[in-house]
Amino acid sequence: MDMKAVFIFVSLSDYCKVLMEDKNINALSEEIKLVEELKTSKFFNDVPFLIFFSKIDLFLQRINKFPLSNYFPEYQGKNYMDALEFIINKFLDDKTKTEKIKRYFIVNLLDNFQIETVLEKCANYLTTKNEKNQPKEEEKKDYLEEEQENDMNPLSEDYLNLFQRQEFCDFELKTKDSIINLHSLILKMRLKEEEIKKLEKISLNLQKKQVIPLINFIYSGEITFDLNGFNSILPILEKLDLDQKWILEKKFPNGFIEDLKKLFNDKENADFTIIANNSRFIIHKLVLCARSGLFRGMFLNVIDDSNQVSEYTGKSNKALDKLIQYFYLGKFDSKLNSKISQELNDSVDYYQLNPKCNLDFQKKN
Repeated sequence: MDMKAVFIFVSLSDYCKVLMEDKNINALSEEIKLVEELKTSKFFNDVPFLIFFSKIDLFLQRINKFPLSNYFPEYQGKNYMDALEFIINKFLDDKTKTEKIKRYFIVNLLDNFQIETVLEKCANYLTTKNEKNQPKEEEKKDYLEEEQENDMNPLSEDYLNLFQRQEFCDFELKTKDSIINLHSLILKMRLKEEEIKKLEKISLNLQKKQVIPLINFIYSGEITFDLNGFNSILPILEKLDLDQKWILEKKFPNGFIEDLKKLFNDKENADFTIIANNSRFIIHKLVLCARSGLFRGMFLNVIDDSNQVSEYTGKSNKALDKLIQYFYLGKFDSKLNSKISQELNDSVDYYQLNPKCNLDFQKKN
């Protein structure tokens, strides 16, 4: 039998449970032991392992009530992010022995959008791995870069997905036949205050399908609409006292990134702080939700609605600073050294970033 991969599902919330058949054995410890046995089994030689860490929602609800250190005395972390990273590292490879774990994913099985994204990542990984005429490493990189150039960039894609998921919305745009839920932070970043007010008034006399092409452009900076969509946008732009030149000025990359740069520098209205190694990193929650599946899940599920992560030790300050910059701008202001580049590459799975981010991190070496 030609086995393509081994899928392993781990319940994060099991850290505070015991086995039904033996109340003296921690359930998560038993899962760790089982995975180690599977990794060394002769039946799975040369077969990659993909791990799915599920029940992140229950984990986040329980971690403050039932401290991880009660069940794993060696744990010395300070917050739920440290706890999550500690558990994940328990399953990852000791590289001196084997490298079986090729990818891992943190998932909420009730989140349909996230599951679709994860399954797509798995399919892409397995398809690439099992292609018979797979190009060499250098050729493969060129091919992937070319493929990315022909597709929507991860920055635009992530912000467009933010709109399509309809989460964390705080602004209602009423149309003749519907209500479009939006994010005031994005609107204020892309439009002037008077333009937003005019858009609210104009939309009342339009159908949702007439407004959506403009909304998609506001969120992504990408011209994704066809001729009909473009024709529906022009009358709206005219009533906003804008024209086709505005589209050229606001489109990706220059115009879109310029607006994001203003948001990046707007620390006064940022509403989340990461404290790491005596440094404070101030950021907008919405940016984290758009670009990181991990933070999105945390803000959806953490009950106390905390506005900061304290004493976080997951990344070096330099790598964290670069990562936050990348969340906003989709690029770096300087080249990355090999150490930071490796830290960022390791972040793709942990922070549940768009898989295309790997290429951006590698390009700057």
